[in-house]
Amino acid sequence: MKRIIIQFGGTGDLAQKKLFPAYEHLLGNGFDFTILALGRRFKDREQFVKSMVSKDASEQFLSRLEYLYYDMGDPEATVPLQRRLEELIADADEVELIYYMALQPSLYEEAIKQIQHVDAHLGCQCSLAKKIVVEKPFGFDLESAHRYNDILLKAFDDREIYRV
Repeated sequence: MKRIIIQFGGTGDLAQKKLFPAYEHLLGNGFDFTILALGRRFKDREQFVKSMVSKDASEQFLSRLEYLYYDMGDPEATVPLQRRLEELIADADEVELIYYMALQPSLYEEAIKQIQHVDAHLGCQCSLAKKIVVEKPFGFDLESAHRYNDILLKAFDDREIYRV
């Protein structure tokens, strides 16, 4: 199975300090996946790796780490994401997409709309599974938490949602 973690907020502190080291550890222990970090801070992978990844990172981790300049405010943002995912999927028979939301909660709604758009237009002749991971805090108060949960449930089944 081809497994891809699509890391929204791929240029943030959480990704740099916690998630990338954790991904490297998992890869080193035999887990098999590719990370596609999304962000707008860097224009290309070279700048991204130089600024965001430890100089001691393993070659195994670096070979599995992809970067895509991604501005969620761009109305055409989903086009390059969809293309890149199709390239990464290639001819795989089974694919699991794990969307990791290392974003502030106010961006969840737009990110989920974009995920839905990509999922609906993804040219994949494969068995496709998906999951989404959302970070705490989940909303600003009880009302916003319920609203974000309703948004999530429009795009994902409850069993596909992981709240950490």
